[in-house]
Formats: sequence, C-alpha cells, structure tokens
Amino acid sequence: MYDDGVMTEESAGSGKQLFYSAVLRDPKDVIDVPHQYFEHPILMQKPHNPAQSGTMRIIPTSLFGIRAKSQVPEEAWKLIRFLLSEEAQKLPEREGFSLLSSINSQQLDDIKQQIADGSYKLPDGAAVKAADEEFDRFRQMLDAVDQYSPLEAKVISIVGEESLAFFSGQKSAEEAAKLMQNRVTTFLNE
Repeated sequence: MYDDGVMTEESAGSGKQLFYSAVLRDPKDVIDVPHQYFEHPILMQKPHNPAQSGTMRIIPTSLFGIRAKSQVPEEAWKLIRFLLSEEAQKLPEREGFSLLSSINSQQLDDIKQQIADGSYKLPDGAAVKAADEEFDRFRQMLDAVDQYSPLEAKVISIVGEESLAFFSGQKSAEEAAKLMQNRVTTFLNE
C-alpha cells in the first residue's frame, strides 16, 4: 500500500481517509455518520477471524431485569412488556435502535423519503444524497446481527493507553499489541 501511494507517513485528515470505524447508535447515524466523512460511503463489516460471524454487534444503552425475589414480579413483567411494545418503541424521546425490526425499518424508510424530497439535513445543515443501496446494505447488516456485546470501557481504556507507546515510537506494534493482550486477558480473567 505504501508503494502504491495508498498509505503514507502523513496522518489522513478528515475526509482524506479510506476507512472510518463508527458506532451507529440510532437509525439517523446510518446516514449522518458516514456522510460526514465520505461523499459516497459504503458500509462494510470490519475484518474478522473466519471463525467469527463478522456481523455487527448490539451494544445496548440500557439493561432491564427482574430480581428473583421481587415482591411484584407480575407488575415488573408488565413494565418490561410495555417497554418492548411498539407503542413504547415509537416514542419520540426514545433514542437508539429499536429491538423491533419493524420500527427500525419504518425509521429508515422515513429518512429515505426525507432524503428523496430534500428535507433531510446532516447535523452540519448540509443536504445529503444517499442511494437506495446504502439503506438496503444496512438492512441486510442489521438483519444479520447475531451477537450481543456489552460495552466494556476498561478494555477500550487499556487499548488507548497501550497504543500511545506505539504511536509515540516507544514500542513496536508487536510489543504494544502483546501488552494490550496481556492486560485485557488479565482484566477479563479477574
């Protein structure tokens, strides 16, 4: 890639990078996030081990549970059923992707229609053009999600800390990766 000029020693500034890794937290992010970096983005899966599915993962912002010794288990179940109902999932105050695919599909269709009629704007106020294929590709990716993954801030912190030694030239990529792996393994085993 260096020989072909695809990669250089210089940092890729915003809009000049080939790839951008993003967390999509809401149906609007399907358009807003990639289009702030690329004119014609293509959503792709991250490279992955062949033994893994490579699909997106769901990282919930909230978890609900009922204590085994709850004095009001029936009421707790009613609350959870309501929170997962179409009525609650459609509330405008609710953020993030729905656990109901029909709600996500409707929100994506609404965004697609707003883009078609020119009323949809990116967070910076710019108009956006998005091909139907962007929506189709994301729907396929969303339908294939097969893993739940809680966000583990400590692991992310370890990666951030240990990568500094590599980027400052103090350690090789292999040394930094080994330190990351050792620290994360220790943390997960505790």
